[in-house]
Amino acid sequence: MQRAAHLMAIIPDTFVSAFANGELLQVLLLAALTGFAINALPDRLREPISHVIDAAAAVFFGIVAIVVKAAPVGAFGATAFTTGAYGFGSLVLLGELDPVKLHQARGGKPIAGVGPQPGSVVPLPEPVANRSG
Repeated sequence: MQRAAHLMAIIPDTFVSAFANGELLQVLLLAALTGFAINALPDRLREPISHVIDAAAAVFFGIVAIVVKAAPVGAFGATAFTTGAYGFGSLVLLGELDPVKLHQARGGKPIAGVGPQPGSVVPLPEPVANRSG
């Protein structure tokens, strides 16, 4: 029964609901079906649709390019705010964060080939308040 429920969950309620709800499998199904349907059209209908899709893709890639170019400004602003509000020491603490240790501390499995391997001993740094010097 679970297989049937899973297969039925892949079929979206409406064309837009798959995108609105963020259901990846439903979006992939709609993309594949749309691609097959466009490919089955005669050339006189397929060409204009292809040009519209290319134009829409150019618009979306333009938006992504703007976001990518603006991201360093946002990161600098966040860093400047953090330094101004909490002092330079907060940046030192951020620099000491180890994403692999954070992932494992939250119950995640070790990431293969990244960081210390299972069975290895990793000394933890001293808390900032107890450091001398």
